[in-house]
Amino acid sequence: MRVRKDARARFLEALAASGNVTLAAGAARVPRSSLYHWRERDQEFAAAWLEAIEAATDLLEAEARRRAVEGVETTIVQGGRMVRDDAGNPLMIRRYSDSLLALLLRAHRPEKFREKSAPGHGKAEAGNVPFTFRIGERPLDDEDEPASAGHKDEG
Repeated sequence: MRVRKDARARFLEALAASGNVTLAAGAARVPRSSLYHWRERDQEFAAAWLEAIEAATDLLEAEARRRAVEGVETTIVQGGRMVRDDAGNPLMIRRYSDSLLALLLRAHRPEKFREKSAPGHGKAEAGNVPFTFRIGERPLDDEDEPASAGHKDEG
């Protein structure tokens, strides 16, 4: 029983660090099937598993925030070759991730940063069939007919 408890602890620690069941199972030297069996039969282990996944997800979110806000130093490459200064040291540039920043904002403030349609067009949905209309036009109601159907120009 002590061996199983140690294996579970190793698994949960590795799962919290990686978020990957296969990697964590390897670190604990336990077959995945055993881990899933234990999870089905032990509510405490199942809860700890979920907590480890939450911890791993928090690490991912922290890394996404770091890349978006602090950026990542990368070497400058031009024409397939690393650019160097006069002393031969590689030149570096700090790159930020606007896409990660937008993703984080949508996740934490969806009411303010939800995805919007392209400028000049509104987007509406009828059931599962999406359609697009131009600003200044309105989507047809069920009772409406298209402008060209059954109407003659007056004038």
